[in-house]
Amino acid sequence: MRQAAAPENILMLNLTRMGDLIQSTPLLKGVREQYPAARITLLVGRDFYEFSKRLPCVDRTLVLDLRQFNDGRKGKIVNWVEIYKYFEQTLNPLRDEKFDLAFNLSHSKLSAFILSYLKIANIRGFRCNSRGERQTDHPWMQYFFTEPFNRDFNTFNLVDLFSRAGDLPDKPRSLEIRSAPEDTEKLQPLLQQYGIGDSEFLIGMQAGSSLKGRRWPPASFARLADQLISRHNARIVLLGVASESDIAGEIVQRMEFPDRVIDLTGKTGIDSLIGMVGRLDYLVTNDTGTMHIAAALDTPVAGLFFAHAHPHETGPYAPGHLIFQADIPCAPCSYGIECNDVVCVRKVSPELVFNMIGRHRRSGNWSLPENGEHLEGVRCFVTEFDRDHCLRMRRLNPAPLETRDLFAWAYRRLWLDTLNTEAPATRPVDGTVEFLRSSYRLPVPLETWQAWQALRRTGEELLALAERGVELAGSILTELAGPRPSHERLSRAGDRITALDDQISQVGLTRPEWKPITDLFNKRKENIDGTDVRQMANETRQCYRKMKLECEMLSRIIEEIRDRLGRQAAWGEDVSSMRMEVPGR
Repeated sequence: MRQAAAPENILMLNLTRMGDLIQSTPLLKGVREQYPAARITLLVGRDFYEFSKRLPCVDRTLVLDLRQFNDGRKGKIVNWVEIYKYFEQTLNPLRDEKFDLAFNLSHSKLSAFILSYLKIANIRGFRCNSRGERQTDHPWMQYFFTEPFNRDFNTFNLVDLFSRAGDLPDKPRSLEIRSAPEDTEKLQPLLQQYGIGDSEFLIGMQAGSSLKGRRWPPASFARLADQLISRHNARIVLLGVASESDIAGEIVQRMEFPDRVIDLTGKTGIDSLIGMVGRLDYLVTNDTGTMHIAAALDTPVAGLFFAHAHPHETGPYAPGHLIFQADIPCAPCSYGIECNDVVCVRKVSPELVFNMIGRHRRSGNWSLPENGEHLEGVRCFVTEFDRDHCLRMRRLNPAPLETRDLFAWAYRRLWLDTLNTEAPATRPVDGTVEFLRSSYRLPVPLETWQAWQALRRTGEELLALAERGVELAGSILTELAGPRPSHERLSRAGDRITALDDQISQVGLTRPEWKPITDLFNKRKENIDGTDVRQMANETRQCYRKMKLECEMLSRIIEEIRDRLGRQAAWGEDVSSMRMEVPGR
């Protein structure tokens, strides 16, 4: 069998934010390691063109400037002919370059259209099919596009999703921002202007974020800053873009020691920002691009994650960073939710953040206050890598293992075992069990195991539906293999498959613990395209077989976790479906 030729011309499409660009750097480096002779082109939005020059392993950066059709045109009608001409002028030369591999790291329909227009055969990420609908082939990218709808059960950082979509070898990876002489050249005048000495204890704070609901209150930043100044003689550096200067002004107005504050909001370029973040002793920030710069530069982060911000997805990709999140059932919010009372931002107290920074400064490790004050309603995580070299969040303040957590960490094991491999096999759950023991309080609540027993029956229901799907797809193939295939029988089988798929989706909607599997099944089904009935039936049968395998493996993983943790229960009995009282049984 001939081995496929190594790609020579690779396109990376990333039309999102600065943080997403930084999170793509391990993929860029890994692709360069795999294909050292390839030419890598990066296509970005106008706002992040300057920053994109700091990304490693990129041979050429191009800009898609859609802002030109909005700037200064409020109240005016968009000229679609003008937009079409711009796309044609920009994309036609790229199509002529005949890229042989492309990565689409955006969710948007526009990015899917762009890559389909460029007629690239090998695409990782969204593209358009013959009907203009979005499709994606790679298993990890299929997972990437279903994850936003199942955030409670995702424990993967975007960096790991991107890297695995590149089929990169399992090994430690890190963020990278290329240094430049300008970083020091632009930083030195700032240090001199504000009299910042080499021994100064410098704390950076970024109080803004892309969405207002994700922001810790200015009053909290002000109180934390005052405590750091009075107890540690710190200097405070306020960072952010010009539009966040009002937030910085409110922080300064609320402070007792405003003379110890350096307000740099809107006053730093890319070079001076990188230089300053590298000089900080700590960065206290909401979920921002600056946080990812700090992670790339080994500046310790105290990250504040509220509303839609989910630390498992977008937390700082490096070990040893501290994360705060409200410990409430609705955290994180689902995308598109507009909360009229963002209570989560009030759960994390300045006193807790101050105490933990002080303890870290003394010992070099993140640890909880000895008196346990200010921990109610808060999740405190520290970032670390697991045995598979994927980032994870370990809780510093262990909590009871709830059903949601049990499924989330079982799914992590499932996806690592099944996606990106032709021969899935459940590996031992030793690492998962070890992690659960360190992050959750034992014994596991009886209610969690009772809920699992009830939910296991839902898995059995899905398993039966998958087996039925295999039979139906097989009946179509049998009919097609006969001497005179009956259109009527084929049509009836197709209708039964449609009804069956509706049942599968309904199970996912009513039992969210199983929805990651049903959503991934539906994403695979979306990829079935064309008019060859035999091929479509074969692909359909394969979708059902994969769902069947995932249901079986997830149940086995949870059962093994139960065997390892359940037997340690304080109530002294093994948790068995034969002995347990299950609601409704």
